[in-house]
Amino acid sequence: MIVILNHYFFRTYTWDYGAYNFAFYDFAHLRLSPNLISRVIVPWDVHFLQDHISFTLPLLSPLFWVMNGMTHSYSLLIIQWGFIVFGAWATFKLVELKSNSQYLALLSVVYYYVLYGRYSSYQGDCNLAILGASVLPGFFYFFEAGKLKASMLCFAFLCLNREDMPLCLIFISLFLMIVYRKDRERFRWAGIFALLSILYFVVVFTVLIPFFEDQNKKFNLFDYGILGENPLKALTFVLTHPLKATQYLFVNHLNDAAFDWVKTSFYVLYGVCGGFLLFKRPLYFLCLIPFVAKKMFNDSPQRWGYENYYSIEFVCLLPLFIFSILAEFKNERLRYGTAITICVISLLLTAVCLKESLNGGLGNRKINFFSSNFYKSEQNVSSIHKLLKLIPAQTPLCASSDLIPHLSERKKIFYYPYTKECEYVCVNKMAHTYPATQQQFNSEFNNLLKSKSWRLLAVTGDVYLFRRAN
Repeated sequence: MIVILNHYFFRTYTWDYGAYNFAFYDFAHLRLSPNLISRVIVPWDVHFLQDHISFTLPLLSPLFWVMNGMTHSYSLLIIQWGFIVFGAWATFKLVELKSNSQYLALLSVVYYYVLYGRYSSYQGDCNLAILGASVLPGFFYFFEAGKLKASMLCFAFLCLNREDMPLCLIFISLFLMIVYRKDRERFRWAGIFALLSILYFVVVFTVLIPFFEDQNKKFNLFDYGILGENPLKALTFVLTHPLKATQYLFVNHLNDAAFDWVKTSFYVLYGVCGGFLLFKRPLYFLCLIPFVAKKMFNDSPQRWGYENYYSIEFVCLLPLFIFSILAEFKNERLRYGTAITICVISLLLTAVCLKESLNGGLGNRKINFFSSNFYKSEQNVSSIHKLLKLIPAQTPLCASSDLIPHLSERKKIFYYPYTKECEYVCVNKMAHTYPATQQQFNSEFNNLLKSKSWRLLAVTGDVYLFRRAN
């Protein structure tokens, strides 16, 4: 409901959902085309694999032909929802297997769905991290159940999901080696997974990233300046300055006091929501180390806290770990009492966070489904959807931020105000203007109205559709 209504009400945006929809369409047509949306930011062309070394969308792209006739630009949101449900199912199966209790397994699914990170992740609409994190419970379940072929498929998907996931899988594989050290076969497979993770991580940073880079676009997602300029230097820093590195996990490492308590807020929220139980089985922290490290060592403070999708791995792993610990409780009253208590606490804190959440100009409207504002829009959305149908399917188009996700399934689409190569321009004056200022946005719009090169075709509220004059 959240993703469908957000998209219908034009609360999804070019970054990232518009770019994802373009890549999904492009891969389905067996292409790796430049994402022309980026021209409004940089003068050169950038394709999807220059941003993330991820093969998730190419793997999923055949679903474009299965779904697009019915679900159109909603397809990826629905696919992502399917992955989240898969994660919930795998969580249920693993907890049921460990506890032999369907009631505890059901409570683990409740917990999976009431953690705040499940909802804050929708601030970013659709993301590779959400898809990958949802497969983690499946990997753990299939490995625990001895279904090695299924666990290998999950492992392969996770490796190909993002360039940082193999690093995380190294730690998870080491965890499995320790847990199953007396099980010869599973110990061997965990070791194989660890070696493959190391190998693929090295291949990604020494072969794939340099291969897809060019003179204009360099890989810029290794945002860990506090540690070093590349993974090797970062590892060297951590090994040679372990106390300093540990300190950075908890304290603000930027020269801006405004971010002093951001990291603390994350630990407090998820600690109160059941994370404190991990101290009963500290070995689970081994799996979480890489996820905490890539979050807290990052140069961007927006990644440190509990907002957006930057907590999604914890939301998918905590139900597995915490309810596996609860499964060991011999006292049933204590087991179920604790499970119900952390579910209730998590629900209450999620409700508070939903109310207080900020998401650009929308405030908390995008995710706070408790509010009546979530279920309506200030725009006449049905009329806008009718106007968008006037745009021919494959015509080069320029559109504003909230319209591109609906229109990006074409060969050429540009971000307003880049109008040079377009036949149509569709602008919502209520849209976010980034990276242009509001003044620049309005100036370009006024030029469109006055220009003899463009003809105004239709207007609905604040949405204007132009066609290039012959």
